[in-house]
Amino acid sequence: TFEDEYELGGPGERVVVDRWSDRIPGRSRETWVGEFSLGNCYPITQFVLDQQDFNNTAITNFYDIVQGVVNPDDFNIPQACQNATFLPEIPREARAARSLY
Repeated sequence: TFEDEYELGGPGERVVVDRWSDRIPGRSRETWVGEFSLGNCYPITQFVLDQQDFNNTAITNFYDIVQGVVNPDDFNIPQACQNATFLPEIPREARAARSLY
């Protein structure tokens, strides 16, 4: 849902920001809010708010954003993981884990 549009910066150095969210009726636990530059839709900030416990709020600020993939090698599988084995069943500990949301 589109929420707002505002400008960051001072005279001669403005960035137009659009604020979006997933706030909809019936969604009572968490809320996501994201702010993006209007021109190229670069992320600026995102918030994940737990409506029942604001101590579980997470805020992420994005900075030094560049267009494209700077280092394609970042997507290579690390050497330590190349010989990993696949577990077709979820471990008991993982099944017992509870989501924050």
